Amino acid sequence: MAKHLSDRRESVAAWLDANGIPPGDVPIDADITIEDSHEAGRVIHCETFDRTSDGHIQIDDTGKKAATKFVTVPLKTNPPPWWRSRVKPTRDELLRIIEELRHLGPALELEATAPGMHDAAREAKRDASRRIREILPGPVEGP
Repeated sequence: MAKHLSDRRESVAAWLDANGIPPGDVPIDADITIEDSHEAGRVIHCETFDRTSDGHIQIDDTGKKAATKFVTVPLKTNPPPWWRSRVKPTRDELLRIIEELRHLGPALELEATAPGMHDAAREAKRDASRRIREILPGPVEGP
């Protein structure tokens, strides 16, 4: 399995390089998309490390992680056929998901009390509810 991932990573690195993006400048979790631009045709929009003038990776404003920026380059060669655009979720999207999970835990608890439910299903719902409560920050409210 690791070999397969390594091969994929190498394929993406070769594709980025062929399009003028140094693979070593691209974080492992970078947002990378192919977009249509009226001015330049199809382009790659890619998150990269923000480097100093002497080539060092800069630290972000929090001082805790590498600073990144976005670059846009013309698409010269197509990506591997299995490749898909990647965009990390926004803060608002993550907050929405957390809010949905806050209500899911108690809903699972309620469903676990339904008559006629198989014991294994009942336990699975209760276990899922417990795990949701354990990982979510703050209070978990009922449906």
